[in-house]
Amino acid sequence: MAKTVCGLVPVYNNPKTIGKVVAGLQHYIKDVIIADDGSNAETRAVIDQLAAQDPAHIHVLHLPVNRGKGAAVKAGLQQALALGFSHALQVDADGQHDLGDIPQFLECMQAAPEALILGAPQFGNDIPAIRKYGRKLTTLMIALE
Repeated sequence: MAKTVCGLVPVYNNPKTIGKVVAGLQHYIKDVIIADDGSNAETRAVIDQLAAQDPAHIHVLHLPVNRGKGAAVKAGLQQALALGFSHALQVDADGQHDLGDIPQFLECMQAAPEALILGAPQFGNDIPAIRKYGRKLTTLMIALE
C-alpha cells in the first residue's frame, strides 16, 4: 500500500490514551496524522512527544481552538490530501475502537478503493439510551444517503 493510506486520529484532551492508540494504529498503518482539536497543554505535550519520536511517520496538526470532532476530522483529511495520501482510516483517540479490525478495513479498501468504508458500532447493554438511539439514527441517515 506504500504511501496511499494513513491513520487519522482526531484528539481532544486524551493525554492518557493517545499514545497507545497511535502505537496500535502504527502496527497496521505506519503513517498517522494526529488532528489536535485545541487540546490542553498536557495533551499537546504528549502529542508533540509522539511526533518527535517518529517525525517521518507521525504528522501533527494543532488546531488553535476546539471546533468539534467533525472539524478535526475534516482538517485531518485535508492534511492527508496535502501529504499525498489517497485514503485515511479514522479512529478515536480514547481507545474505544478495536484496532484489531483494521486489517478488514484495509482489505475492503484494496477491493474497492473508490468506496467510503464505514464501521458499524456495536452497542453493549451499558450504553446510555440517548447515545444508543442517536447513533442508530445517524447510522440510518447515512444509509439513506
